[in-house]
Amino acid sequence: METPSALSPSTLHGLAEAIVSVPYQLGYYPKASLIAICMQRDPGRAESKPTQRGQVALTARVDLGPPEEHWEVLAAIEPALARVDTGLVVLIAFEEGAGHSSDATVLLTKAGALADSHGARVMAAARVRGRRWRHVTSAASLEGWQDLPADEDVQVIADYVMAGRAPAPDRRSVDDLLRPICEELARAVARRYAGTAASDRTAQIGAEGVLWRAARMVATVIGENGRAEPPDWDAEDLLCSIDALDDLGFRDALLHALSPSSTAADDLVDKGMQRIVSAAMASPVEVDSAACVRMAQAAAYVPEDRSAPWLSLVGYLCWQAGEGALANVVITAARAADPDYSLARLVDMALCAAIAPPRPV
Repeated sequence: METPSALSPSTLHGLAEAIVSVPYQLGYYPKASLIAICMQRDPGRAESKPTQRGQVALTARVDLGPPEEHWEVLAAIEPALARVDTGLVVLIAFEEGAGHSSDATVLLTKAGALADSHGARVMAAARVRGRRWRHVTSAASLEGWQDLPADEDVQVIADYVMAGRAPAPDRRSVDDLLRPICEELARAVARRYAGTAASDRTAQIGAEGVLWRAARMVATVIGENGRAEPPDWDAEDLLCSIDALDDLGFRDALLHALSPSSTAADDLVDKGMQRIVSAAMASPVEVDSAACVRMAQAAAYVPEDRSAPWLSLVGYLCWQAGEGALANVVITAARAADPDYSLARLVDMALCAAIAPPRPV
């Protein structure tokens, strides 16, 4: 299940605008997917008074399945529907691309009943095929298929565009971020990785030098001093980051600088590591959606047997930034590289349980 978080509050005027906004929330255009837009109830309105207003807390996606697999689909979407802050739900089935009967009416009805069993009210449910949609619930279902509005006619889309969010064509495009796009850098990293041991780098530039270059590499990738592309990245700096992230103290100091989620965490960070990271990069640094993409691209050059720390770091940052689709991709890769790596396991559990990330203070 993919669980992107919403951006700062924006207003959606009706179900059609909610449908158009989904690709921007997910990060790509979904196919054969069940979407649950989970909202908090409007706190300013009495519980006894029905309302069509609420703030989006979570957008969750699972693959559609044939009728005999509906229980699996419902089990995957249930954590989002069962969240304590989910009071209102919009259910959307993107039917295009399904390899079976594309009428998701029955599945939407079952998902609505599941939401109701957890105390969440379904505001609306809809089926989508390409640029057309229709209601499943209410008398409006008699209206039949309708055209979706153009993206440029929906104000919330402008908010996403201004925030640097643009959906990829499909899920595969998100997966492709973990494939190297600069062959020269990939060759340089592979050559130096095979020819120089971590102990040799430490002997040449010192342990603190390795850590400093590692932090600078991350700062370069996230664009602290201007956006740099893979051809501009230094292979030796990338290797230093691979070595440094094996040290949990450095990893946690770096994570704290990039995602300061609580003041209490500051007391747990190694002060020596924190000093090195602070000297190498501005702290704290805001990691936005574009920076998450570049961090994932950098992870594509890390040898698979050493990739779990890099991928886990990226996965946490993506989760924190609301890039749920990318977070799922990189955490899956991290767990494939090392099933027991603790940070990957924790982020994976949070994504599967639809837990919202901690927010910086």
